[in-house]
Amino acid sequence: MTSIPTSTYARFTNTVWYNQNLNGQLNSLLEQQASGKKPGGLAGLGIDSIRSLDAHQLGARSESYLRTLDTLERRTSIYAASLNSIQDAAAEARTQLYQLEDREYATDAMLVEVIDSLLMQVQSALSVRDGDRYLFSGAAWNQAPTVDLTAIPIPANIDPLDPVAAPGALPNEPWINAAIGGAEIWDRNAAQVDDAQSMTYGFSALEPAIQTLINGLLTAKHAYSNPALPDTKEALLDQAYEWINQAIVGTGELEARNGFNQQRITGLQESHKASVDFMEVVSAKIEDADLAEVSIQLSLTKAVMEASYSATGRILQMGLVNYLR
Repeated sequence: MTSIPTSTYARFTNTVWYNQNLNGQLNSLLEQQASGKKPGGLAGLGIDSIRSLDAHQLGARSESYLRTLDTLERRTSIYAASLNSIQDAAAEARTQLYQLEDREYATDAMLVEVIDSLLMQVQSALSVRDGDRYLFSGAAWNQAPTVDLTAIPIPANIDPLDPVAAPGALPNEPWINAAIGGAEIWDRNAAQVDDAQSMTYGFSALEPAIQTLINGLLTAKHAYSNPALPDTKEALLDQAYEWINQAIVGTGELEARNGFNQQRITGLQESHKASVDFMEVVSAKIEDADLAEVSIQLSLTKAVMEASYSATGRILQMGLVNYLR
C-alpha cells in the first residue's frame, strides 16, 4: 500500500492542527462579536472572575434596597396625603366652629353636621391602605384602625373623653377598633435601607395629635348634642377648642417627621442607583469584549485561515504528485 511520503505527511498534520486552532480562535471571536462578552463566562475571566462576582453581588444588594425604598417612597407619600387631610380637618374645625357659633342661623344640629363631616374626613384619612395593608393600624395591618367615628354614642353627662392614651398602652378610646391591641397599634414599621442602617417609619391612629383632634371633635359634638345642659356647653367647647388647637400643632409635627423620612428615602435612592450604575461599569470592563479589537482580530484570523487552507491544498498536491511518480 502506497502512502504520502513521511515529510509531506508531517507538514500536512501540522497544518491541520494549525487550522483547527484557527477555527477555535475564529469561533471564539464570532461568539464575542455576537454576545459582546469575553468567551468562557466567569471561568474564562481567570482571577478577574472574583472582582466580577463581587461587583454583581454589590449591585444586586443595591437593587434589593432600591425595591425596599420604592415601597417606602409609596407608603410615605400615602402618609403625607393622609396627614395633610387630617391637619386640614383640624384647621377647618377651628375655623368653622369659631365662625358658625356666633351666627344666629347656625343651629346646634347644623354644627353637629359640620363636625360629623370632619370626623368622616379624619376616618377616611386613617383608613388608607397600601395594597391590603392598613397603614395606621400598626402591626394589626389587616384591621381598619377605627370604628365609624360619626356613630360613637355621645354621653349625656359631662365626661370629657381622655385626650391621650400613652404610647404602648391599651387603647381606651371608644373610636379605636376593638379588635386591635395597644401594643399592635403602636408598632412602628422598620426596613433595612442599606448595609449600615434601617429606617423606622409610619404612624398610628393613636398618635397623640390624632387622638387630641378626634377627642376635640367628639367633645364639641357632645356640647352641641346636649341642649339640656346649657351650663356646661361653654366649658366643653373651651376644652374642644384647646384640643383642636393642639392637634393643629401636633399634626404639623407629624408631617415634618414624615417629610424628613421622604428626604432620606430620596437620598438613599440616589445613592443606591449610583452604586448599581457603578457596579455595572465595573463588571462591564471585566466581562465585556472590546468589539473594535475583536473586529480587527476577526479580519486577521480570516486572512490567516485563507492562507493556511491554501497552503494545505498545496501540500496535498505535492503528496499526490509524489504518489503518481
